[in-house]
Amino acid sequence: MPPLQPSTITTVQLPPPTQPILASTLYQNLPTSAQSQNGRKRRRIGTGCAAVDGALDGGLDYGKGGGVTCLSGGLEEGRSLSLHFLVSHLLSSPNTTASIIDTTGSFLVGLQQVLLHRIRVEDSSSSRKRGQLNLDNGYHVEGQEASIEERATSILDKVEYTRVFDFVGLVEAVGEVREKLEASKRISGVTETKEVFDQPSAEMTKQPKVDIEAKKYPLEIPDSQGSEGNDEMLFDDADEMLFDGANERDSPTISRVEADKSVHGNQEQNTFAKQDTDDEGEARGMILVDNISQVIMPLIKSNHVQAHALFIPFLRSLTNLTTTHNVSTLLLNTVIPSTSRQTSSENNARFSPHLDKHPSIFANNTSIPALGRTFPHYVDLHLLLGSLPKDRRDMELFGRFGSVGGRTGGGRAGVKMVNVVEVLQDRYDGRMGRWAAFGVGGVRGEELIGVV
Repeated sequence: MPPLQPSTITTVQLPPPTQPILASTLYQNLPTSAQSQNGRKRRRIGTGCAAVDGALDGGLDYGKGGGVTCLSGGLEEGRSLSLHFLVSHLLSSPNTTASIIDTTGSFLVGLQQVLLHRIRVEDSSSSRKRGQLNLDNGYHVEGQEASIEERATSILDKVEYTRVFDFVGLVEAVGEVREKLEASKRISGVTETKEVFDQPSAEMTKQPKVDIEAKKYPLEIPDSQGSEGNDEMLFDDADEMLFDGANERDSPTISRVEADKSVHGNQEQNTFAKQDTDDEGEARGMILVDNISQVIMPLIKSNHVQAHALFIPFLRSLTNLTTTHNVSTLLLNTVIPSTSRQTSSENNARFSPHLDKHPSIFANNTSIPALGRTFPHYVDLHLLLGSLPKDRRDMELFGRFGSVGGRTGGGRAGVKMVNVVEVLQDRYDGRMGRWAAFGVGGVRGEELIGVV
């Protein structure tokens, strides 16, 4: 038996431990929703007010990545700001459309005035650049006012208005909007496909091979209840349906497989071309609901469990509609003043805001959004609109009366109030906590907003 030899101990060099990666590091490396995949700035809907647009990084988003926005505030203030969002959307491109679902019956008041004012401002700024501004600030150039009104009328023709009275009507109105968007999408898809068929590819011209099998089978399934004569028409016109751009029936054809390859190849090229081109002429839509709490609050007061079961699927469907058809959805919501918080029922308390009892960053704005606890989880951007004193003197006078929440306190003992919009929640961008102050005034009876 051989003697035992002592075992040798070898040292193994272990690899260095893996350094942990913080979730914040991964989050910072992600591209923001304001940037597209190719690095270009995404289009957003502004208001025409530099302060508000600056706080929102340009405004509201379209489609996936922030397309559902809630604006909580008083009826008058919320409607004023939403009108400017709507007008900016309509003026951004000739292919834009808008669908207004009104539960109050008073949203259209002031829309034409705001639109006329914004058109005049654009015309005056363009005239100022060309050095053609007249003494009347460019508002009433000879022969220009009639063209402005005609342009406003043509823009208003792109707006669809629906008046609803309850939650069922709201669901039906959104369903009609979905059907119209899907129908227009199908029509545009048929048009693009026909353009591809009308333009023969290079493979069709280089390989003039005749395939008899392509003539034997129709491209459509005939109706079982149709006449027998229609079958012959389908067999005879199979080549014409496949090659609409052919000038002669006896021209060389290719097999159906090669035709499908060429068609799909052209469609892919067109898709990539559309992604590379600018989207200024792209058709975009906007859905505006005024006011969503008008139809859901009666259900919450009667049975909040049933209201929750109806409201949440509706919000999910609305989000799907927004992302699928690349539209911007703006939901107007009311606020609950601080004076009514003590007298609110338990049902309303269950729908208190998801943030704090005092969501505003300003101590004087004690109002809270309605439909709060569950509702904000289904929107991408949540804005709170309130009224605050303008300066220190107004703050001192305002303190004698107490806070008024989202209600306007102007005119009380000479207190000057300004409107303040702040971001309560932002799902995709880092705009939470931003705010901007603006004033609502009138020029020749036209409502406008501006920096205070």
